[in-house]
Amino acid sequence: MTRLAVIFIAISSLIGCETVQQIDSALYSGMDKISTVDKVTGIRSLNLKSDEQSFAAGSATFDKLMEAVAKEDGRTLPENDPTYIRVKRIYDRVIAVSHFKDAEGLKFAVIDDPMFNAFAFGGGHSVVIKGLADGTTDDELAYVIGHELAHNAASHVEEADAITKTRKVLSKDTGYGYTTVHTNIAEQEADRIGIVYASLAGFDPIGSVTVWSKKATNDPNRFNYYRSHPENGERAYLNAQTVAKAKQYYTRGQVNSDYEQLLVCNEVYCNRQREEIEAGEGGGFLRLFETVADTYIKNMQTKAEKARQEEQIVQSQQVALAAPRVQWPAVYQVYEGQVELGGQLTGASAGFAGPVGDMYYTANGQTLRVRLQYQYAQNGVSIYKWTDLRGSGLIGFANRTDGSVAGAFLMQDNARRLQPAGGGFYGMPKR
Repeated sequence: MTRLAVIFIAISSLIGCETVQQIDSALYSGMDKISTVDKVTGIRSLNLKSDEQSFAAGSATFDKLMEAVAKEDGRTLPENDPTYIRVKRIYDRVIAVSHFKDAEGLKFAVIDDPMFNAFAFGGGHSVVIKGLADGTTDDELAYVIGHELAHNAASHVEEADAITKTRKVLSKDTGYGYTTVHTNIAEQEADRIGIVYASLAGFDPIGSVTVWSKKATNDPNRFNYYRSHPENGERAYLNAQTVAKAKQYYTRGQVNSDYEQLLVCNEVYCNRQREEIEAGEGGGFLRLFETVADTYIKNMQTKAEKARQEEQIVQSQQVALAAPRVQWPAVYQVYEGQVELGGQLTGASAGFAGPVGDMYYTANGQTLRVRLQYQYAQNGVSIYKWTDLRGSGLIGFANRTDGSVAGAFLMQDNARRLQPAGGGFYGMPKR
């Protein structure tokens, strides 16, 4: 006897069997309005739309996009275009082994635009942008198409909408950070499912790794904000872990003969199919329990990811503000702090030796050098000319009573008067 059955019997004994049956029957039908069974996991989750409603909404969104493209003098590629033929061939193979293999009336288009992207609109309707097709191999494109279809299969858009509305009713966090990170969790799941789709269709799942490793950078600002998608380097790493499990289902150019069974259960995910419990017999309570439990788990996942990203944001800012390590000659008086350039604050180190000096700062993962040449002093401020790869200008340094140095970038007006130009340097003596 299941734990739920025991609870059902216990409640029945307390408030009466007939009353509990009525409540259970009401829950059974009521939960259909706010939840559906996930096609991938088989678990009931929050969803305010039926499959039919999602299909219709996705179709309408697809049509609106086509209208918008036409209004902007854009176009969709004709079916005899070589790029369309290639993308449609890949799309057909992937969708044939996906949860939409039996779907009818799906809309698909390739938009002639350099953007590196693809979209799914609910119900399985999809768009691929030509820039994505041009910038990917067949294996990479198969994974991206699978990823977009996976969003629809897992009802990510509908679920996010339902969770946001529910949290608003409960006065829970629905701010930018939470909703952005919740999307990140969905993106990770869509990656895992999409990798399985690509593998079953006969495309090398390693494409899910290479497509992001090619775009990975060492930009120090890449962790400075909440992310709706995993950072490219992280994404390649996470996908490689899924590929290690899914590659056993892949044979180059061949659809896996067991794809129907593997689509239901494999090493990456498994649909927990079970016998449906009828209304009035505990089925309503089961639907409620599953939906609440699934929502709670996803909330915990979102909070954990939000905390992880917040830690990365702090660490990233600390790294960005750290002064670069410079081997200064002994004769230099060195100050370490931060410099503001173009509204961006970054770590900097400045050294002076008589009439000359240097400033080093970090930008885009590189340490850059600025040469300093003393010009004159004015009102206790030492004016230096700075020169680097961007050009040249003036900066005025003033010594403060705490031993620090503050510098401001300057510009001259028509009367040769110095005015602040925005940005500057602040540093403490290096001990």
